[in-house]
Amino acid sequence: MNTVIDLQNLSIHLPLQRARLRRKMLAEGGNGGRVIQTRSGECVAALRGIDLSIKSGDRIALLGRNGAGKTTLLRTLAGVYLPSTGRAKVTGNVATLFSTTLSLSDYETGRQNIQVSGILRGISQERIKILLPEILKTTGIGELIDLPLSKYSEGMKARLGFAMAILAEPDLLLIDEVLNAGDAIFLSAARKKITSLSGPDKSLIIASHSEELLGSICNKAIWLERGELMSFGDFKSTMQAFKDWCAAQA
Repeated sequence: MNTVIDLQNLSIHLPLQRARLRRKMLAEGGNGGRVIQTRSGECVAALRGIDLSIKSGDRIALLGRNGAGKTTLLRTLAGVYLPSTGRAKVTGNVATLFSTTLSLSDYETGRQNIQVSGILRGISQERIKILLPEILKTTGIGELIDLPLSKYSEGMKARLGFAMAILAEPDLLLIDEVLNAGDAIFLSAARKKITSLSGPDKSLIIASHSEELLGSICNKAIWLERGELMSFGDFKSTMQAFKDWCAAQA
């Protein structure tokens, strides 16, 4: 299997611009990255010295308390953040699902959003027409696909965003909590779709509060705490170690 993600001594420093935010982070103690002093001023060390190698075909759960660095890691893999120090190399076609509203236009219908998303991903209109029945099946939106997104609930937007993210069958799919907005029927459909996309050349990293969802999809897990890599290994043992650690902190 090929290496799809290679992180070497990766650190991400995010500017800490407001004193109120600094006080909040310090008050939270164990949550959030550490406050450090850099040449550009005070920063949050959102990720610190991460060494990680992920192979194609891995389906990885991203574990950690709020503020542990999960979102920062996903955004770094997506190219939103550049390394402050170290190296981050990601190969292949990457698709993201970070928000139910990101890349969606409330003024356009669900169908129009899908068409625009396909064009931006380099998919022809003819191919989109072929894929549309499967997209409708995955989202469960039905005839509502021709309503403007301003009429959609957050759950419906999550369904549509998921369908758009997998439209081009990416080599690496990054999901950050968004599936939590879906109902049981959609989660079942999303689980089946993700499983169908799995293969030796497809990879997934997903952050979710649902242990059941993660356990049904993932074969490995990453555990972050305060921006540091605590563990990376098989899903069951890493999840149990994370749960035991959290119980000990209570």
